[in-house]
Amino acid sequence: MNFYITLLLAAVSALDSSAASPLTSFAPKVIGGSNAKRHEFPYMVSIQPLELNDHRCGGSIISSRWIVTAAHYDLDNDVALIELTTALQFTDAVKPIALPLVNQTFTSGLLIG
Repeated sequence: MNFYITLLLAAVSALDSSAASPLTSFAPKVIGGSNAKRHEFPYMVSIQPLELNDHRCGGSIISSRWIVTAAHYDLDNDVALIELTTALQFTDAVKPIALPLVNQTFTSGLLIG
């Protein structure tokens, strides 16, 4: 019995810690893209859980108190609205995203986030 416990402990201690916790090994990558200029997209935010202090998902400012996100970090939903506890102060560097008009159509676009 002690042999199996020792074997189990050896196997667990040999595991790569990044394999046990995929969020701790998150490495952002851009494929076929380019770096944005500072304040080029003033409506974009980085969603960073306090306990991780690292980027997990992007979002867009839709008002002084609301962020919309694709919710990649929230496995139960495809879209999430995040209500801020403190209202944002809009400046040249922080602005809400411009929403399309009711009948506006687009032929091509730019993906950011």
